[in-house]
Amino acid sequence: PSGTTWSVTLGGITKTSNTTTIIFNEPNGTYNYSLSYPTGFVIKNGADKKIIYIEGNNVTLLVTFEKSKPNNLFTWLIILGGLLALITIIALILFRRRKKDKESNINIEDVY
Repeated sequence: PSGTTWSVTLGGITKTSNTTTIIFNEPNGTYNYSLSYPTGFVIKNGADKKIIYIEGNNVTLLVTFEKSKPNNLFTWLIILGGLLALITIIALILFRRRKKDKESNINIEDVY
């Protein structure tokens, strides 16, 4: 992702960049590679297959990143937790207010 640091390891050599391009000059052959990229991104186009074949001409491996989306279950758990906290706070406020109202309604009369 442009502006963030990512890297490619190809044939045991790691190159890092914060631009959109990383270039290797390698002879023909079959190479294993790995990609490292910031948390919060995923590879969109399947470029993480880990093997590249070089025969003759220049080979371009297009890697498309996109921001990862939170897990739906995780999102719902956060929303549910927030709602439970809000309900608890409202219940405490109402309970205290009700208790205070009851206390203020007590009348004490002195009888002589």
